[in-house]
Amino acid sequence: MSKFHSMVSRRDFMKAIGMAGAGVGAVAATTPVFHDLDELMSSSSVTPAKRPWWVKERELFNPTSEIDWDLMQRFDRKNEAHSRRIATMYRSVETIDAAAVTQKKIDADRIAKQTPGFDTKYQALKAGYSGSTESPAWAYPGIVDEADWAKTPEELGMPKWSGTPEENSRLLYAALRYYGAMFIGYAEVEDKWRNKLFVKTTTDAVRNWTWTPQNPDPPESDELRYVYENVDQPYSELRKGSTGRSAGKHVIPSKPLWLITIATGACMEATKTLDSTISKSNSSTADNGHEALKVRTFNFVRALGGWRAFGDGGHQTSESNFSAAMILTGLAENSRQGNYCLTPETGPNHIPFTMLTDFPLVPTKPIDAGLFRFCHSCKKCADACPSQSISHADEPSWDVPDVDGKPRVFCNPGHKGFWPDMAGCNYYSKGGGTSGCWVCYANCTFSEDKAAMMHNIIRGTVSTTSLFNGFFSSMSNTFGYGPYESPEVWWDMSLPAYGFDSTIGAAKGGYSK
Repeated sequence: MSKFHSMVSRRDFMKAIGMAGAGVGAVAATTPVFHDLDELMSSSSVTPAKRPWWVKERELFNPTSEIDWDLMQRFDRKNEAHSRRIATMYRSVETIDAAAVTQKKIDADRIAKQTPGFDTKYQALKAGYSGSTESPAWAYPGIVDEADWAKTPEELGMPKWSGTPEENSRLLYAALRYYGAMFIGYAEVEDKWRNKLFVKTTTDAVRNWTWTPQNPDPPESDELRYVYENVDQPYSELRKGSTGRSAGKHVIPSKPLWLITIATGACMEATKTLDSTISKSNSSTADNGHEALKVRTFNFVRALGGWRAFGDGGHQTSESNFSAAMILTGLAENSRQGNYCLTPETGPNHIPFTMLTDFPLVPTKPIDAGLFRFCHSCKKCADACPSQSISHADEPSWDVPDVDGKPRVFCNPGHKGFWPDMAGCNYYSKGGGTSGCWVCYANCTFSEDKAAMMHNIIRGTVSTTSLFNGFFSSMSNTFGYGPYESPEVWWDMSLPAYGFDSTIGAAKGGYSK
C-alpha cells in the first residue's frame, strides 16, 4: 500500500492544530483582510501573474534571506561542486573513480534484474525524453546559425513595436506563458548583477580537471570566462582547451540589459518514485523544453523590433546562479537545502534558467511567503538526506563552515543561509547507488500539490505566522508525505499533461483556482 493516502479527517486535523472553534482566531488575526476579488489578486502590476493572496512583495534586492553586498563577490565556477576538480579536492581520485565504477555496476544489475523502477518500461520512458531538441539559435554570435533567426520588422517592411517597459514586461510575459513558461521574473542588470551576482567563468575548464595540492587549478588558458565590453551585441571567442573543453570568452555588452528568469514546471510525482530511472527525470525533460523556450524568446524579441535575447542557459554554464535569480526576481525564496529554491506554488519542483536581453523591462520584486522562515524549524530534507549533506542548524548563518578541515569553496559567501556540503551531495549522487538522488526534493514539506484545501490553508498560515511551523513539518510525516513505497504506483496515476499543473499563475476565468 502506498503512503500517499491518509485516514486523518480535515475536521480532526483542524482540531489538532487548534484552528477549529476558538483556535481559528489565532489564524484569522494573522490573515490579511480583502474586500473584493481584485484585492485578492497579486499586487504586482509588472506582470498579470496570479500569486496566492498570502504572497507579499518586498523591496528590490531585499529577499527573505539576508544579503551582505560588501561580502558577496562574483563566483568562480572552477569551484562548482559538480566538477571533477572539486570532487578530487575533497576525496581521493581512487575513491571518486571507484564510486563511479560501483554506480555503473549497480545500474547494470538493476536493469538486468528488471528491478521495479529500472525495468523496460522505465528505460523506454527515459529514452523518450532523452532525445535532444537543442537549437543554438538563441546563443552568442559566433556559435549560431543566423539562417534560423526570425526576420526583424525592418526586414519585413513593418513598423517596430513601440511600448513602455511596463507594456514590454506584460507582452513578454504573455508570450512566454504561451510558449510554456510557468514562472517569469525580470531584473535590471545594474552593478550588483554585473559585479556581485554574475559568475566569472563556466565549469568547462574544470569538468575533467583532477585536483592535486601541487596542481590545484587549470591554466587560465583553459577557462571560458564571462567578460564585459563596450560593444553593442554579445559575442563569443571560443577555442579548445587542454582537456578538450571549450575555452575563451563570452562577452556581455556593457550597455543597459535586463535579466529574464524563467522556470518550467516539474512532475513532483516522478521525483517521488525514487529510487527509479525517472526520479531525477525532471531536469532532463525540462532541458528539452528550455531549448524551445530559448529559441522562441530569441525570435520573439527579434521579430518585435530587432532586440536581442541571449545567454548560455545551462546550470553550470550560465552567467547566473538560477536560484539566486529566482529569489531576487520574486519567483521563490531560499531553502534549507541551499541549492534549490522554493516557490509558493510548487515548492522545489520547478526547473529554471535565465537569459539576458536589451528589450527594456520592469524589475519584479522579491517575495515573502514564509517559506524560508518555515525552513528554520523544518529539517525534513536534512533528516532524509542519505549523505547528510544538508545542514541541521537551527538558524541560518553568515559563516561558511569547513568540510573535513577544508574550505567550502563551492559556497559563495555573502548571504545568511544554511550551507550545504555539495561536494558530499555530488559524491553520493554519482556513486551512492541512487539515480542522482533528489531525496531532498521528494521529502520537502512543500512537495505536495495544491488540490487539498488544507494544503492552501497551511501555506497561508505559514506566510503570516511561524507559530505552527514545527507542527506542520511533523504532520507531513504523519500524513505519509514523501517518496512512494513503490515506484509502480506512478503508472496508474492520472496526471495532467507534462505531469504538472499548467494553470499555476493563471488568472483568467476557469483557469483561476
